[in-house]
Amino acid sequence: MYVLTQANEKYMGDALLQKTYTVDFLSKKRVKNQGIVPQYYIEDNHEAIIPRELFYKVQEEKARRAAIYKPSAEKKSKTEKSKYSSKYALSDIMVCGE
Repeated sequence: MYVLTQANEKYMGDALLQKTYTVDFLSKKRVKNQGIVPQYYIEDNHEAIIPRELFYKVQEEKARRAAIYKPSAEKKSKTEKSKYSSKYALSDIMVCGE
């Protein structure tokens, strides 16, 4: 199964239940579930907004663009951007097809 990292599974029609849970019912404080409470993943829970294959392609593209940022050798806390980011459609290196 594909691991979702910071992606909304609802786009492809799935649901991940118990992302958060209530710590104290009196104060109604909710916290992010870090494995304390079991989570349930339901496939085809509702009608998909986009096809599953397109969702996975988008996740791959997001990962590719995130990998453009590389840690700087001088300062570990800073990151430097590579020369061509591909953030915009025409900002990548263009190669003539002829």
